[in-house]
Amino acid sequence: MTETSRHPAPRTAPAFRARTHRTLSVLAVATGALWTVGVTLVATQAGSDPVGAGYDAANRALTLPLVLLVGYATLLRTSPPGGSSKGSVTLVVGSVLLLAGNVLEFWMVLFSGLHTEKTAARLGEPEAFWGSLAGWILFALGLLVTVAAAVMLGRAIGGLRGGVLVVLAILGLSATGLWAVSPLLAGTAGLALAGWLIGLVQPRHLTT
Repeated sequence: MTETSRHPAPRTAPAFRARTHRTLSVLAVATGALWTVGVTLVATQAGSDPVGAGYDAANRALTLPLVLLVGYATLLRTSPPGGSSKGSVTLVVGSVLLLAGNVLEFWMVLFSGLHTEKTAARLGEPEAFWGSLAGWILFALGLLVTVAAAVMLGRAIGGLRGGVLVVLAILGLSATGLWAVSPLLAGTAGLALAGWLIGLVQPRHLTT
């Protein structure tokens, strides 16, 4: 057995970065597409008062893209855009808060014997699941932290591109406010999230 066979050459940095870029690109597209579908579905139920019968189920459709967002943010830490480690860590924190809020409000309720706040209002029930308010607070905090992360990463990237990415992030996340207005507006805004995530993983940030 030769020395080379006993001790294989380690992965080269460029090859590792190229694989990371491909994985991040796939996650960005998948997250953005599923986020767009999810916010559009929620918008079809959230535009009335009380909300539609499928409101909770539509919000559960957001869980998968939020899981993917956590994975994307975690992997992005290995190659932080603009070298902003703080921005990348903040994005991880924001995405985890978003996921935690969604899971607490719309999945944990299944084990409570109660309904979420909006569904309880629709059914005329006097008591709602406590996790609805707590989940909403976590989700709202997640939005704020994620926007802060977008600003930090945009500043680190700099120039026109950095500014455009911040705008895309804010537009993509604003879909959560627009779903009470129109499915079309929410879905259109949701597409911007994909643009933001894709824009953060340009090859030049991974190969320099």
